[in-house]
Amino acid sequence: AVFEHPLRRETMGKVDMAVFTHGDGSGALVQGDQYRASAFYGPVPYLNAPQLDDVLARVSHAGGHTLEGPVDLPDNLGRYAHIKDSEGNRIGLHEPGTH
Repeated sequence: AVFEHPLRRETMGKVDMAVFTHGDGSGALVQGDQYRASAFYGPVPYLNAPQLDDVLARVSHAGGHTLEGPVDLPDNLGRYAHIKDSEGNRIGLHEPGTH
């Protein structure tokens, strides 16, 4: 909903996944009993958000909220923001600059 990119739902054992592809690569969002949401501990995955303001405007409609940003990076490296998704995970968003 936030990125307007289709996700393919899959189940592997007791784990639910939402798989996404982009070019030659792919990734997945994974949910299961052994995984715990964290807004402050652990790694922060960063996702590409070329239109950061548009993405941030959709976050609350999808059940999340903005934690930080947008913040301008030095040397025209772009901007970033952190959001908390509807499950409580902290996610970084990066809008590329013109470096």
